[in-house]
Amino acid sequence: MEVGLLSEKIDERLKEQIITPTLQVRVYLILVNGEEEIQNAYKRIQAGEDLAQGAPEGSLDTNSKDKGGDLGWVPKGLRAAEFDKAVFAMSPGQMSEPFKSSEGYYIVKILERDEAKDLDEATLDLVKSRAMSRWLAGEKEKVKIDYYVTSDKQSWAQEKANKERDKRIKKAAQQPTNR
Repeated sequence: MEVGLLSEKIDERLKEQIITPTLQVRVYLILVNGEEEIQNAYKRIQAGEDLAQGAPEGSLDTNSKDKGGDLGWVPKGLRAAEFDKAVFAMSPGQMSEPFKSSEGYYIVKILERDEAKDLDEATLDLVKSRAMSRWLAGEKEKVKIDYYVTSDKQSWAQEKANKERDKRIKKAAQQPTNR
C-alpha cells in the first residue's frame, strides 16, 4: 500500500511539471536505419515521389508507417533531441533534408504547427512515462549502491544450498515407503 501511495504522489508531481497546452507540430516522416536508405528516399522525393509513398516502404516508425508516414501531433521533448532541433525549427509545409538522430535517419515534413495545443490522453501518458524514467534515472545517479554479496560469496552460498538439497533427497530416498 505504501508503494502505491508513493507512486501516486510521484505521478502527481510529474503531472504538475508537464505544461499543457504546449507547442506541437503535426508531421509526416520516414525513419530508417541507414544513411544510404534515407538518401535514396530523399532523392525519390526530390524527383517528385510523395513522402507518404516512401514512408510505408522502409520506415521503422511503427506509429506512422501504416498511415503513410503521418505521425500526428508531436510535442517538443517527446522524441530525440536531434529530432526536436530539426523539426521545431521548421514551418508548416517545409520538409527537412535527411538528418541523423539516436533513433535513426529521418526525413520530416511539417503539416501544421500549434503553439498551444492540448496533449491528447495517450500522448500525456507517454510524456508522463518519459518524465518518470528521466526522474528515476536522475535519482539512481544520486545514490551509491554497495553490493555486499560478491560473486565468491554467492557461489559459496549456492554450493552450500545444493549440498543441503542433495542431503534431503538422499535421506528421502532411504526412507521406507508405506504400502
